[in-house]
Amino acid sequence: IERIDLECKNLETVNLPESLKFVGLSCPLLKEITIPSNVENDTINLGGCTGLEKVIIHAISTSIYLRSLTSLKIAILPDSATSFDFYGCTNLEFVKFPNNRNSYIGRKVFDGCTSLTEINLPAGIGIDENAFVGSGIKTINYAGTMTEWQALDFDATSYGITVKYDFYSTNEELYA
Repeated sequence: IERIDLECKNLETVNLPESLKFVGLSCPLLKEITIPSNVENDTINLGGCTGLEKVIIHAISTSIYLRSLTSLKIAILPDSATSFDFYGCTNLEFVKFPNNRNSYIGRKVFDGCTSLTEINLPAGIGIDENAFVGSGIKTINYAGTMTEWQALDFDATSYGITVKYDFYSTNEELYA
């Protein structure tokens, strides 16, 4: 199987084959999904999977859209991702960001993500000045130095966010 497009009202679990090249899903009862590395979608959109609680994406994809998935708690993104959107994911608690200097956290990406209070960011990731507007984020653990953070030109304190520098966490492995 190289391509799968599913609109399924009752599917709760799915195991995607490694041979898959394209995936399109709209499955409201699906709780967890791992998208294999062979998937070649430029964009992965799981917006119709409203019951998702955990998403692991190994696929080489540049854009990840998980908007309004109110059940989503955990999202693990591939290093290839350069843009993503979690708008309205009210129960999101953990995001593993790509370790990719081309990644960018865009405007209001976390708007409505009130359960996401702390995030770990890799060094060099770009951040829009309004990236965290409307979110619950209070702490950013940044893997880079203070000098690297200052070069991003993002004033976290104006949003009430504390930044910790030179941060490395093994907690990410717990969610993989």
